[in-house]
Amino acid sequence: AMLFKRSGQGVVLTEEGDDSVAVTNINYELHNRPNIYLIFLESYNDLEIQQNVYKIDTSGFEQYLNSNGFKIYKDTFANSWTTLLSYADTFGFKHHTDQDRGNNDTRMFVRDLIGGGKGNALFQILKQNKYRTILLTKGSAYLFHVQGDYLDETDLVYDASVLLNPLLQLNFSLKKFEDKLQLKLAVPYGGERYYSGDNFNRIRTAIEHNKDKAPFFLCIKDGAKHTERPGFYSPAATKRWVTSQYPPLIAKANKAIERITSYIIAHDPGSVIILVGDHGSRRFPDICTGIKDDIVKFNSALDKQNIKLQEFAKDYFGVLLAVRMPFGEPKDISQGLVLSHVNLFRHVFAALSNDLKILQTRVPSVSIINGMTVVREG
Repeated sequence: AMLFKRSGQGVVLTEEGDDSVAVTNINYELHNRPNIYLIFLESYNDLEIQQNVYKIDTSGFEQYLNSNGFKIYKDTFANSWTTLLSYADTFGFKHHTDQDRGNNDTRMFVRDLIGGGKGNALFQILKQNKYRTILLTKGSAYLFHVQGDYLDETDLVYDASVLLNPLLQLNFSLKKFEDKLQLKLAVPYGGERYYSGDNFNRIRTAIEHNKDKAPFFLCIKDGAKHTERPGFYSPAATKRWVTSQYPPLIAKANKAIERITSYIIAHDPGSVIILVGDHGSRRFPDICTGIKDDIVKFNSALDKQNIKLQEFAKDYFGVLLAVRMPFGEPKDISQGLVLSHVNLFRHVFAALSNDLKILQTRVPSVSIINGMTVVREG
């Protein structure tokens, strides 16, 4: 398969095979503990893709980020192509692509992790360092259904529809189905009742309610949208998406991002703010439908539609990453390495602790779809 590698000149193509992914248990102390805001951006491609593919003028937004102390990290790729798996990759410090089970996107396998349960290495490390963990979903039960031991606060509101999710898990055995249903019935729902409104109001509320409980970690999602599924690829549909559908979504998202981050900077200037896309806009929907662990068949499908692997990889996985360190300190957390979801907080914590030994626990920065590696750090 043709894969991306990082070189002195940026990202280039090469021919290589897959690497196995090693998982390292992580347990370390943070010497600096500022509040941390992680803002996932739905379907938010990096600025280069926005400029070159969607003809979006990103200069104003880029100027806003630079002038407010953000560092933009180029050549950042998501490890996975869906929201749930990108959350799991980030929170779990490892790849979770093997958990992509399908079934109308009702994946139960990583939701317990996302909600602060078993496998959430990020929240566990934060709790070990006396952080209060906050995960806001605007009341939605999409990301998780159960508030785990490592999650202190959420705005998840009870929605009886989550009880129906096991019915959609067609690949569960009857025993697993029964276990999941019983677990749901036993969970006390409700969330934090003082949360309401849009993301701006929820972040403002979180700051007000937790300012005396510092340090805290807060995660929320904003951003754009991706192509609808099912939405089988066609050149005409892609043209509409590129010219008239995606650009307005980015313009709206940027206004929200600027409003939210301006408020955080004004009221919590010593915090860390991380803006990161969960995956790309997916302007080539369903190219991989029915293809798994077969790179030859995958390349054939791309060739049939006259799509280059580089285009596909950047479309699905190329995301914005912008990080503001405390008080806008111009600090490069990458150490010259490619950043991706699985390693993001290793770099953040290494920078906060001035301890580069943390980076020795990095796992390979690869991007995988349906068992096929299409992007890899060299």
